[in-house]
Amino acid sequence: MLKGYKRIFLIIGIIAVVIVALSRCMSIADKIPADIRGENYTGAATCVKCHTSIGESFAHNSHGLTSSPVVNKNLLKLLANDSNSFAFNQIMKIKVEKRDSGIYQVAYVNGKEKRSQRFDVAFGSGEKAFTYAYWKDKKLFQLPLSHFSEIKTWANSPGFPKNAMYFDRQVTSRCLECHSSFVKTSVKQVSALAMDEEMEKGSLIYGIDCERCHGPGKQHAVFHLENPKEKKAKFITIYNTLSRKQK
Repeated sequence: MLKGYKRIFLIIGIIAVVIVALSRCMSIADKIPADIRGENYTGAATCVKCHTSIGESFAHNSHGLTSSPVVNKNLLKLLANDSNSFAFNQIMKIKVEKRDSGIYQVAYVNGKEKRSQRFDVAFGSGEKAFTYAYWKDKKLFQLPLSHFSEIKTWANSPGFPKNAMYFDRQVTSRCLECHSSFVKTSVKQVSALAMDEEMEKGSLIYGIDCERCHGPGKQHAVFHLENPKEKKAKFITIYNTLSRKQK
């Protein structure tokens, strides 16, 4: 009879330990912010809790800075030492101008304003150049002028027409595959042969973040936050183990 009670208490004890362990696991997982890419992702803010120095370094390299929202104070630094204009010919010119609602590229023909679009997104780290884009509804378009670091001035964006002030080159999700970590898209048929793509502005994850190279990291984060003494990386792709093609 006594042995029977001991067995029951042992089973109850084991169940209690399992429940406590699972609840601790769930509490760590619950504290990790939701990521728009899905429940298996953790987001860079979670990664830097354990990888602070790597995160700080990465935030300033070319991958981390491959795209970013335009910050006016940073853009104004480029305006300080330049004429901030580019003349296509004697009658057509684009100027970079600060206005109440932001900083704009403004097209002029014979001195009269014809079109203006605001700087919304920056592409590039600035090592070679910055190029920019603006949002129009749920589409992103490249601005006609880029800023080139070596010559410290504005000029026509690469591949743009030399004799026209062109504001309508669309930046698609295909472009953002190399210049961001994620953007939510939707595609609809607009004709028998044409598709129209829209992108959710608020879903755009700027730059190349940790999980673009290392894969979904939530399981990795939960395990190591629960087991801080374990130094061997678990449940994550190690970049150095990838083949050149995979990289």
